Amino acid sequence: MDESGYIKHIDAEKIGKAAMMLGAGRATKDDVIDHSVGLIMHKKVGDQFESREAILTLYHQNNMRDEIIETLKSAFVFSKEKVEKIPTILGMIG
Repeated sequence: MDESGYIKHIDAEKIGKAAMMLGAGRATKDDVIDHSVGLIMHKKVGDQFESREAILTLYHQNNMRDEIIETLKSAFVFSKEKVEKIPTILGMIG
């Protein structure tokens, strides 16, 4: 991201799809999982980020495709305005 701001929304399904396309998940039960690929999220909804700051780290085995990058880019919605953070723990049962 070339500008600073806040993470307003993250589409978890798109993040999972991108990870699967890297080989970190399965599209079918016969697919083989590549345990050397995946991603680490550095920011979550409500977090502020600075221009050019990494919001995630991607690990791949030279199988990077434009489709994966576009899927990841479309998974994030950014805001210039401060965004309320979503609590990590919504409640306790018991």
